[in-house]
Formats: sequence, structure tokens, C-alpha cells
Amino acid sequence: MVCFHARWSQTCQDLSVVVRELEGSVDFSVTWNMVDVDSDPAAAREWDVTAVPDFLFFRGGQLIDRFLGVPVGPARNAFLDRLRTAHFSGSNVLVLRLDRRENKGSESP
Repeated sequence: MVCFHARWSQTCQDLSVVVRELEGSVDFSVTWNMVDVDSDPAAAREWDVTAVPDFLFFRGGQLIDRFLGVPVGPARNAFLDRLRTAHFSGSNVLVLRLDRRENKGSESP
């Protein structure tokens, strides 16, 4: 999982609490990566990040889904459902990572 965020965004500053909650809500392995859009603007452009936070789900080097916004309230349940769907549609360990070389041209489903 890659989360594009920005240090200047108050919404993004509150993400650490949300991510810790999400980590405790899944019963399978997920690798969480945070990318600051100001520190790596090339990655943000490459993945067409136009707002933050933007969560990208990867499997096997391919973008399989994305979720824009903070997963709280009803959005939290939708986020977890999409994460579970991504996980259970493949192997028993879901590792989501940023690998721009393998993902060129990938689009969100």
C-alpha cells in the first residue's frame, strides 16, 4: 500500500492514527509505505496524484485499486472492504509497494 500525503496538510498529519487503526483491523499482512508529494513530486506526477491523501493498492507490481481521502466513518469500512477484496483475490499475503518501473501505464480499475 502506498499512501501519497503532504506534510502541510492537516488531514494528512492525522493519518498516522488512522493507519494504526487500519493496521489493527486487518488479519493479514499489508506493507504500508508513505510518500510525501513534496519530497517525491515525480512519483506523484507519475501516479497522477492530484489530491492527498491518495492510497494506491499494488499486487505483483501492478496497481489494482486506489482510494482517495481519509478512511474514517463509512469510508473506513469501504476502504477495508476494498483492501480485503484485493487481498483475498490473490495470494495469502498482500504486499503493496511502489515500483514505478513495473507499473508504467497502469490504471485504476
